[in-house]
Order: sequence, then C-alpha cells, then structure tokens
Amino acid sequence: MKSKFHVKIKFKVPYCDIDKLGHVNNATYLSYFESARVAYFRNIPGLNLSEMDEKSATGIIISEIGIKYLAPAYLDQVIEVGLRVSEVRTKGFRMEYEIRDRKTKALLTIGHSVQVMYNYKKQTTYPIGMELRKIFEKIEKRTF
Repeated sequence: MKSKFHVKIKFKVPYCDIDKLGHVNNATYLSYFESARVAYFRNIPGLNLSEMDEKSATGIIISEIGIKYLAPAYLDQVIEVGLRVSEVRTKGFRMEYEIRDRKTKALLTIGHSVQVMYNYKKQTTYPIGMELRKIFEKIEKRTF
C-alpha cells in the first residue's frame, strides 16, 4: 500500500531554472527533490541538517536517485512537489517524489531516492534507529 504525499512544497518556477528550450532543465529536478527532502527532514525533531558532518559523525547520504520526466514545466508555472517515505530498510529508506502543476494537478515528474545512515568518521553505514523509524511512521501515518 502506498501512502499519500503528506509532505508537499509549492513554488513558482524561476527564470534561472529554464534552459535554452524554454522549459525547466532536467538536472534542476534534483534540486526540487532536494528542497522537498529538506522540508521533510524539518518535520523530524532533533534532526539538524547543518550538524550532519564529519564532526558529528552522523549523517544521511543519497545512495541512489532516479527521475522519470512525464511533461515539461515552464517559467512562472506554480508546481507542487510531494514527497513520502515508501520503505524503511535496515540502514536506509526510500523516498518517492511527484511533481504536479498546482492548478491543473497534471503529473509532470516522478522520482525516487534511497538514503542511508552514514558515519562520516568511520566512513561506513549504520542502522536506522527505532526513534527515526517511529517518526517516519508518524509522518506517513503507517507502519513499516
């Protein structure tokens, strides 16, 4: 069962995201996904992205990402990026994205990413804690 997209961000496509062909450049969608991930992570108490580095040893890194382009987005178009955690694994979790036109609800892009817990000092992955798993379940309104 797939959950709904409980975390969404919306914004107007800026000029700097447009390529020579007049639509959003394909690489820019990774930034849209990143903005949604940051919004999602802000829902997690005690998770401070600015403190995730080699000093703290803890972090979340992306191990995989994919995008499927369905329709272009254009300058000044208001879009909505939805994000959900669809799977929680031992050391990582899968997120799914969708980008829609805010007005028409037309689906423009779908994607996914896999994040893993990472210890920067030891240069290795580590298991997801039960507390983070429970937070994902609370946000997604389902169990993993």
